[in-house]
Amino acid sequence: MILHELGIRATYTGYRYMIDAIKVALDEKCDLGHITKDIYPEVAKRNRASVWMIETNLRAVIERCWKRTNPENIEKYFPGRSGQRRPTNTEFLEGIVRYMTRHDEEGWGLEKFEK
Repeated sequence: MILHELGIRATYTGYRYMIDAIKVALDEKCDLGHITKDIYPEVAKRNRASVWMIETNLRAVIERCWKRTNPENIEKYFPGRSGQRRPTNTEFLEGIVRYMTRHDEEGWGLEKFEK
């Protein structure tokens, strides 16, 4: 649901990679400051893809999201970022993970993430 609200659809190659990257960050409590060392290799392994493919496809879906999603949805998940430059892959993942961590305490967890 979160990715759909941000305009990231299952038809995009990076959709599955984004879901896996967020799950790795949440499940393994990865340091998002080391995304290329900690997250990309795990996502690449899960998807039988190269680290380069993961990084490129994540950047592409974030670019689409930032250009096509209405500002209210961007503001919901990335407070204060609407109308600003596209976030880096790390900044985008940090924003989603931060949002999900905050709202997981309210009891909806990962199940709402993928629906």
